[in-house]
Amino acid sequence: MEVRAFLRLMDLAEAMKNNTRHSWTSSGRHESVAEHSWRLALMAFFVKDEYPQLDMNRVIGMCLLHDMGEAFTGDIPAFEKTEEHEKTEKMQVKAWVESLPEPYRTEVGALFREMEEKQSPEAKLYKALDKMEALIQHNEADISSWIPLEYELQLTYGQAEARCSEYTKRLRAEIEADSRKKMETNSKKEQTAMKRLNEFMQLLSGTFDNSEQYEQMQKNGVEFPFAEHRNTVCNDKITGLPEDFIGKFLVEESRYTTQRGSNSSAHLFLFTPERDGILLTSYETPEGYEKATFTYETMGTVAFSSLKPSEKFTPTLFCETNGVWEGASESMFTPVVKFILHERFSAEKLEVSESMEVGGKRTFGYDEAIVYRRKG
Repeated sequence: MEVRAFLRLMDLAEAMKNNTRHSWTSSGRHESVAEHSWRLALMAFFVKDEYPQLDMNRVIGMCLLHDMGEAFTGDIPAFEKTEEHEKTEKMQVKAWVESLPEPYRTEVGALFREMEEKQSPEAKLYKALDKMEALIQHNEADISSWIPLEYELQLTYGQAEARCSEYTKRLRAEIEADSRKKMETNSKKEQTAMKRLNEFMQLLSGTFDNSEQYEQMQKNGVEFPFAEHRNTVCNDKITGLPEDFIGKFLVEESRYTTQRGSNSSAHLFLFTPERDGILLTSYETPEGYEKATFTYETMGTVAFSSLKPSEKFTPTLFCETNGVWEGASESMFTPVVKFILHERFSAEKLEVSESMEVGGKRTFGYDEAIVYRRKG
């Protein structure tokens, strides 16, 4: 191939490195089209001994070339691809093949026709391996990257194509066994995570105040607020939660009373289980509600899709040690306004330290954490 034509071809192939697929890798990123095609070709290379009667060079060529259309269109997942998508991709591939110099125009064109017809043993093997490479990649990725329909697809996708030979039947069965094991393991992990989250929420839910601490501070002549907390899980008021949703929304209602008067506020939080603990994410007050009057009682049904995570508050990860949960975060409300949160709680008490700094100087907060004890 003439050098400049070769370099133009390499530029096109580079697009397959840039264009990502729906599948995720075990490292937590989307795989590229090129990575899929490369490993598919590797699969074909290492099953050559199983198919001595086939022209495996043709199979490897199909594996390398089959997704060249996605250099033009990008990847569209199989469960989203329409006839119109297929038509557009075929037109792009046809134009590209016709632009190739001979003998590649004829050779590559023949391979694409063979893949489209799906009649030759080589084309059937390529297609079976193509389906199974995707399944293998899903098994390798964290199951949190799967969307709901993929639980079923891992058991059904590529079954018909795998019937082309005894070897691909065995390979498909082994991949399915891996998928089932992954789903079973994940189910147990989800159950454990949900149990842990429920235990966490039981500690956090209810009504609390710091009356014991407040009375002691009064005796010592220290100015300190009388603080009340009411925490209520509110998933029952949120509609449209995904079927696989694992989390608890909670309305926190707080009231602080000092010599200067009382101040009430409410917040909406989401708690989700993470590998290292429980993550608190602050949400904006739902649309249609005023922050000053928002409570669990005043909250009607709210669509999950309408809820918005706060852009100001940094999520807080709570970790547990010997029955005590602890978490801390710093949130920059503006370039000079910082909100600092530190919480510790157990079955015995809830300790909350909140402070606000402006330009490095504290404008709100106390030297000691507020110590709440359960009242109900």
